[in-house]
Amino acid sequence: MKRFDYMLIHSPAGVKAARERAAATVPAAKRDASKLRSGLGQLGQIATKIAYGTPLALSAFEGNINPDVPPHSNKKTFSNHDKKKTLKKTRVGLWDLGAWLGGLARIIEAMNNAQDRFVFYDIKAIVPAGIIGRPERIVEWISEHSDEPPSRQARKEIKNNIIANDFFKPANAIRQDLRVDYIVGITPSMIAGEDEDEIYWNHFSTFEDRVVLVSTYELRRFAREGKLSFEAFLIKIVVAELLVALFWNRNLGFHENRGCVFDYDPERFTIIDKVRNPKIEPACMKRITPSYRAAAEALMTLIRDYNRT
Repeated sequence: MKRFDYMLIHSPAGVKAARERAAATVPAAKRDASKLRSGLGQLGQIATKIAYGTPLALSAFEGNINPDVPPHSNKKTFSNHDKKKTLKKTRVGLWDLGAWLGGLARIIEAMNNAQDRFVFYDIKAIVPAGIIGRPERIVEWISEHSDEPPSRQARKEIKNNIIANDFFKPANAIRQDLRVDYIVGITPSMIAGEDEDEIYWNHFSTFEDRVVLVSTYELRRFAREGKLSFEAFLIKIVVAELLVALFWNRNLGFHENRGCVFDYDPERFTIIDKVRNPKIEPACMKRITPSYRAAAEALMTLIRDYNRT
């Protein structure tokens, strides 16, 4: 596929075209209960409570979506005892938030070609003002809700984070405009946020409802040190957090390190082992709906293929 076959542009024209393409194949998404779960790379967390509520302005550039992709292209039809059943693909938009992903189109093409349960798109939208906060604000935000001031080393680490809760609301508005099932923001910063009265930072990924946020921070260094592919790291983090967001209601989540892609990896460098040998342990695979298991395994194979090439 060419790049424009998997591109959605958030603009008046782009939103209209995206809705027309999606109308025949994607039902209106039901709102899930608001629940944030995050995984990977936590170096510190503080029990606290914090309130949010500042709306963020949205803007985007003009553009159009290629209309040549047929409406039936995101459906899979198969026969079972002479009865036909249609599975609609889960539509996932990937949104580069300044991570400088020049090869994102190739990654999307590879992910789409590897399996037939998801269809991934490259979302083009201007990042709303306020999502990428000033480092000083992030330090102040955590300091205000901690029992004691962060250490000098912790303050240095905190400055390299963005606050996930600032991202969820505007990203969900774009997701609804474009009528994709999930939206995945890709940031060059580590991720901080609030989850049920608990503050966390230095994470690789997190989600709330149908909005996922993943980080590329240090991935290129890890790729060099492990002699692995940067793209493999990115796919691993996107897929793991997306599956957790999809199947949180089936108790799929991150756990202590056992050599599974859903390991929590409190020491960030241990993610290298999961990218070198990506696998989903049987207990976690059982928590994934059967119709998605082949796709999940195919994406693990894709990670291995990227490392070989």
